[in-house]
Amino acid sequence: MRLFRRSLLCVVVGVTAFGVAGWGFRPKPNWTVAVSASPWYVFGLKLLDSPGNIRDSDVVSLLRWRTSDKGLEDAQVESFDAHAGKSLSRIIMPEEFNDPKAFEGGIAIAASRPRGLGWDNSIKESKFRTFDLREGRLIGERSFAGEWHETEDGAFVWSLEKPSGREARLLVRSLEDGSVLHSLALPGPAPAQAFVSQHAERCAINRRGDIGVEWIEIWDLSSRERLCQVRSPMPPEGMTWTPWAKVRFEASENRVHWEWPAYWSKLGMSTHWELDVAAGKLTAFDLLAPPEPGAEIDEELALGTGSERLAVATRREPPRTWLALCEGNDRRANWREVPFPLKRRHQSLCGLSSLSYGVGAEFTAIPGGRGVVVTSVEPDQFATYVPESLRQRFFPRRSLGEMILVHRWHDPSTDRWRPIGLENAFQIQVHDHGIIALVRDKDGTTLLQSWPLPPRDPKWPALGVAALCAAGTWWACARRYQRKMQVRT
Repeated sequence: MRLFRRSLLCVVVGVTAFGVAGWGFRPKPNWTVAVSASPWYVFGLKLLDSPGNIRDSDVVSLLRWRTSDKGLEDAQVESFDAHAGKSLSRIIMPEEFNDPKAFEGGIAIAASRPRGLGWDNSIKESKFRTFDLREGRLIGERSFAGEWHETEDGAFVWSLEKPSGREARLLVRSLEDGSVLHSLALPGPAPAQAFVSQHAERCAINRRGDIGVEWIEIWDLSSRERLCQVRSPMPPEGMTWTPWAKVRFEASENRVHWEWPAYWSKLGMSTHWELDVAAGKLTAFDLLAPPEPGAEIDEELALGTGSERLAVATRREPPRTWLALCEGNDRRANWREVPFPLKRRHQSLCGLSSLSYGVGAEFTAIPGGRGVVVTSVEPDQFATYVPESLRQRFFPRRSLGEMILVHRWHDPSTDRWRPIGLENAFQIQVHDHGIIALVRDKDGTTLLQSWPLPPRDPKWPALGVAALCAAGTWWACARRYQRKMQVRT
């Protein structure tokens, strides 16, 4: 009986220590900075966007602005150290440059493309201002006639000129000094669209031929040589225009990935294609078979370098969600059901989230890694399990049936899930070093936080603490009993 009571005491101590230690070892932000906007800023707070999902910069930037009848006014960019959260600089943006974008290397580019008045609403001029986000200074300003776009590394700008009666031409300029680096003549039918690779070494051209025929061409800008030409995939039912969604060149630029709109899958077309430039072969990633009748393929997310993809399938009634990891053109359906209910959310004005009636979640790939961040809308489980009297007394802000945003880390290769610990975030950015989030605090304060990826698993250190506490309790009880027996003798 004595050993039974001692064992029971050790179990109680171990379980209590496991719970307390698990709470202490729970995922926590690396740093937190209060960035509440001034009262005259109305819904004017968001993280600076980055073209091409470039998320390896050491600088995190925040865009503030004031809304009025004229649109965005008094825009300013505040930058922070991504590893320590230290404020680095604050830049006041000119009125016409109100939508800057962050690029690799801690720079931001703000573009202004005013359009003409009346019937001729084409872009007459493109202005670019480059800023150093670390030091908060203006690096340079360039202005070019016509419509120009920056490359994904922010070092070059390009323009597709299609003058009437003359051959089209693709121009590439350096944003640093404005000099012309490449001038590529494109004889034949005028291209419908163009896309220049990150370092302005190659470009992809979409050109229309005969009725119902479109062509994809890859050109080398240095040698002005056409590397390959393949026929573009066409949607069914006589559609004659191929919309380009996402185009991505690999680092070697020998392969090009296309991701067409998601509705193509509902029309029986593949949404992901890969072009082998050397072989001149365009390969479709064939559609997966849904996991069960009534389920639909929602999206396919490129992971890592693009050879791996995560397919998402959902069913509305009853609500269920499945995931499948696909590599290359291997389309075997290895579906695994998500072990918790998911509800899709979408972004409304100024990044504020709202709910929709669909099923699913937002999946964001981690740059340079195989994991994904899953954002879903779920019932507040804490409010469900805590008694009503205790919840109203100690947690008045959490109500029964309230829907909250939940963020999880998921490794599709091992099917591991971990909660990130992030709550009440209305905007996140996934970097290679973690998650940057804008969080609304309980008192209404807006916080900028950095959370580690992958999140720490508190289970094993908490289990170690529980084992030590249980062993210590057993040792203390045994020593106390030994002393008691010595006194009796």
